[in-house]
Amino acid sequence: METYEKDYQIMMNHIADLHKENRLLRQQLTNGSERKRINTEPSHYLPISTVAMRIGYAVKTIYNLISQGVLQEGVHYFKPTKRKLLFYWPAIEQWIMEKHDG
Repeated sequence: METYEKDYQIMMNHIADLHKENRLLRQQLTNGSERKRINTEPSHYLPISTVAMRIGYAVKTIYNLISQGVLQEGVHYFKPTKRKLLFYWPAIEQWIMEKHDG
């Protein structure tokens, strides 16, 4: 039970950090500050099946992370169409590193 509580706390801290970062980015955009540039090379955008394979998660687990707000639209993934998700690989790598550095 202790491990579960520790993992839960790590996850909650990560979510809080993402919310802070999101707020800061929104403030920068509304203040007209320098915008963060995103590399738009096609190889950086991956379908959910490829991301699942690379990080060793089931596709369903990734959908659960999205519904829990851990992976956020506009940060970790984008929706070029109503049904298609493309994941920004550098953001996924950063999330993994932060998760393990916890």
